[in-house]
Amino acid sequence: MTTTQQHSLAPWRVFPSQDRPYRLEIVDDEGCTVAVLDASDEVGGAMEDDVTLHGDAAVMAAAPQLLAGFNTVLARLATEPMQDDELAQFCRDLITAAQGDAPTPTPTPAPSDSPVAAPCNLERVRNAEKAMTAFVKAKEPSARDLDSAIGQSLQEYLVDLLADLRHLAHHRGLDFDQADRVADGHFHAEVGGES
Repeated sequence: MTTTQQHSLAPWRVFPSQDRPYRLEIVDDEGCTVAVLDASDEVGGAMEDDVTLHGDAAVMAAAPQLLAGFNTVLARLATEPMQDDELAQFCRDLITAAQGDAPTPTPTPAPSDSPVAAPCNLERVRNAEKAMTAFVKAKEPSARDLDSAIGQSLQEYLVDLLADLRHLAHHRGLDFDQADRVADGHFHAEVGGES
């Protein structure tokens, strides 16, 4: 069985880390981190400045747009040849996007055999309920679901879960505070994007 690779939902955006110089995150349309670029001393990058880092991030963030754009150029050339000036401007706009100072061209989306559906916020709630239920059941084996927990309030279980996740992050060398800031951004983007 063959599958066609898909990329995360576009557009991708670049966000600098607030607490770590020379670190950028590329985030997709759903607010999920696609890539992290870190050129700090901690990982051996030790850049003199962040010009190259921002240039690399701009090219990576433009990747879905470039792919869709070039698919559009090919599709339109095959069916309705573009005028030379129009094609040249479209390509210049794609290159500008890859350099990080977009106006964003709006290409016709390339057809896809298997479109990726973004989860809706209700699905996110259901996924979180599964995780929270598993946590509550681990603490209170008699609980069948969140509504049957009696040992503590759900607010107290939420605090315990977050504290335990902090312990896990510390143990694994993960940055919980940075993850919490990014998650907060994802949450606000997801709530704002679904009416």
